[in-house]
Amino acid sequence: STSSGFVTLGSQHLIFDNGTTAFSRSVFSGTVSGTGASVFEKTGLGTFIFKGMGTLGTTTIDQGIFLMSSILSSAFRVQSGGVLAGTGQINGAVTVQNGGIIKPGNLVGTLHIAGSLHLAGSSNTLIALRPETSSHSSSASLIDVQGTANLGGNLLLFASPGFYPDNSAYTILQATPVLGTFGSAAYAPGSHNLGAINVL
Repeated sequence: STSSGFVTLGSQHLIFDNGTTAFSRSVFSGTVSGTGASVFEKTGLGTFIFKGMGTLGTTTIDQGIFLMSSILSSAFRVQSGGVLAGTGQINGAVTVQNGGIIKPGNLVGTLHIAGSLHLAGSSNTLIALRPETSSHSSSASLIDVQGTANLGGNLLLFASPGFYPDNSAYTILQATPVLGTFGSAAYAPGSHNLGAINVL
């Protein structure tokens, strides 16, 4: 389903449930407005695609995928079972709780965070790698943090099949400063295995 228009929350708490299956998709291309006390809570197993704009206090992802493709001013909290993905810009702090997933890009691409990033000790960061072709070099998704990044949890790489130059290096996160490290690094299920992973 697709919706637009102007949504005013004030200081209210709005719960949005977009389906009981992962195949459910909802698109919002309007404007949202809320005070610092407002909460937008995404539940349901489907994908919510945000193409709009606006300001909210806190956006909470309880289940399914919240796919950014524009700009939203809001703090984000990704709970266990929730996924924050996309290539838009978040103006606010992002916290990925234990069991939550952050996945920059739509395949590959950059997710911009104008705020801090905190990755809990059992959170998951999923980075996509794209192979080299005749028209572009191999590349990786990127989390661009304009603030402090506190790392933790599991780094999972998904490399699509194809050619990757030997000893390739990819920037997957940039922030000032970067604190901590990922607790583990591995290939995601179904990924092409490129060999040893060295995180610097």
